[in-house]
Amino acid sequence: MNYIISWSVLLLLLPFIVSFFKWKNSERLFANIMSLIFLIRFIPGTSLMAFMPMPLNMLMYYVLYWLLICFASYIVRPTRVYNNMSNHMPIILYAIMGILCCTVLYISGVYAGFRLRLDLGSVYDLRLEARSWDLPVILTYLLPAAVTILPIFLILFWLKNKIIVVGMLTFVILLNFSVNGMKSILFFLVLCFIGYYFYNENKIRLLPWVFILILVSALFEYKFFNTYLIAGFGVIRSLFTPSKIDYYYYDFFQTHEFDYFRQSFLRWFGVSSPYKVDIARIIGNEYYGNIDNSANNGLFSDAYKNFGVIGIFVFPFILVYIFKLLNSCAKGLDFRLLTLPIFVCVTWFSSASFTNVLLTNGILLMMIVLACIPRYNSCNYD
Repeated sequence: MNYIISWSVLLLLLPFIVSFFKWKNSERLFANIMSLIFLIRFIPGTSLMAFMPMPLNMLMYYVLYWLLICFASYIVRPTRVYNNMSNHMPIILYAIMGILCCTVLYISGVYAGFRLRLDLGSVYDLRLEARSWDLPVILTYLLPAAVTILPIFLILFWLKNKIIVVGMLTFVILLNFSVNGMKSILFFLVLCFIGYYFYNENKIRLLPWVFILILVSALFEYKFFNTYLIAGFGVIRSLFTPSKIDYYYYDFFQTHEFDYFRQSFLRWFGVSSPYKVDIARIIGNEYYGNIDNSANNGLFSDAYKNFGVIGIFVFPFILVYIFKLLNSCAKGLDFRLLTLPIFVCVTWFSSASFTNVLLTNGILLMMIVLACIPRYNSCNYD
């Protein structure tokens, strides 16, 4: 029965997923984000419906959540945003870039000794060390924002052929990775180069085939070599684990109190959470047996942990509005500048609470940056 339900749900929403690949250019950023989110979160979720026992209520809430996202995509109207139509970069962009670069250099120099470590095998040691640092509060916000914003400046100056600035930004980004070993920093840096040379608004249609190729390669590797490196790193961790954690959040909050943003922005207003430890770590300890294993998750998990069933009805509209606001901020920009924001949004919103993404991970700041970037009178810009 679960197998039949999973196929029924997939076929029900498939026309909506396909429609995102055909949206008009004025909303291409929004359509690309939605396409990618459905590919990496919804479709793997339907596979788990088929093969992992879930309560009927969980299935109903999960399907309702994604149906409402589709519905909100068509009824939520975009907000008009002032875009910089001059031919000169405003001083605010240089100020933001300078502050973020100085933040990385300061933390790297004072806390990490300007080390440059690119070994992926040492990332967990770097993270463990970084947790012991007593950083000023402002730096705890600026450092994650640098992960999101600096690669955008890198592409911007690359488009302007400022190669020296591109080299300096690349060095700062690598220093940022060496500070705490966040693999997303290297991932975003690689995306900069891929986006600059290969990606455009038409190639979004190739994404389903890219995922199919990864899955077939994983099957081929297991069949002929009896190993599962591709499956372990490219399929299970990226596609299926987040959907499985959705179930863990649902199961946990069947017997525990919802958080109501008390571990999020409300804590700055003196509202205390009943959970003294981060919820992601509690769930990591509950289902993986290790409190250091942080089960961070967004989208469905974020909605359900904060407001339960009410969150299932409300959060899809909030999420769609944020994406459409971002689309308005980026309207008219070269698509090579938009490749990174697409993957940044999908990555952050899939793995964290949307309030943390907006404030800590720098999405709000990214909107300001995109709105302030000049729209040049060139064929490279719409």
